[in-house]
Amino acid sequence: TYTSTSQCNVTTMNNSVWLGQSNVLSSITIRFSRPVTNVGIAFTSADAGEVFTVTTNGKQPIQLKSSSSCENQINVTNNKVSFTGSNKVGGNLAIGGVWFTELKLEQNGQGGGSLFGFCLNNSDAL
Repeated sequence: TYTSTSQCNVTTMNNSVWLGQSNVLSSITIRFSRPVTNVGIAFTSADAGEVFTVTTNGKQPIQLKSSSSCENQINVTNNKVSFTGSNKVGGNLAIGGVWFTELKLEQNGQGGGSLFGFCLNNSDAL
């Protein structure tokens, strides 16, 4: 567990999840008991060189929400999120479009890792 952190006008809450560290491939899988869509993910502390791959068993694309002041340092391509620049980056992701019951985040082992908060209050469930 970690305390809240803010970067780029994005704040992760207390008890968020740290994922990744240098030279270690890391992942987290979240399984839902019922199908969900429109799950929000806030992240902070991302470093240049880090790449996070976001997949679901529904195989839909991710969307970058526009509430980060560092959008020009965040790249989203084919469910991979990467970062540029020399400062720590924060942002928001929205996972939705089709229903899914499994969400997986994988970190490429570069940089120092990032802090993730999951917003299930904004998700829809069947």
